Amino acid sequence: MHHTLKMKSYKKNHSKKLLIELITEFKPMILKMIGKYRGRHYHQDLYNSGIIGIIEAIKHFNPETNPTAYKYVHMYIKGEIMKELHNQTDYMTKEEIIELAKKIT
Repeated sequence: MHHTLKMKSYKKNHSKKLLIELITEFKPMILKMIGKYRGRHYHQDLYNSGIIGIIEAIKHFNPETNPTAYKYVHMYIKGEIMKELHNQTDYMTKEEIIELAKKIT
């Protein structure tokens, strides 16, 4: 089943199995985004933030206004990871945080 259809289905019946399937399918997206931070002490925090991003995207997804689930989830994952980077790097300047955010694709 396609991501968009799975997300629509999840919103209707809140199946735990379907939620786990979606998280598993989007896991490579998280790993790609945080790959540059492997070995850093906050790598696991970034991963967890990505999972939160997936869950939030599924929660807020509306197929009427957001026809492609993949891009929608990507946006949420990136946002959550950026928030976590900001929390982990409070001593950095805004420009340094923006530069770090550019690494997340």
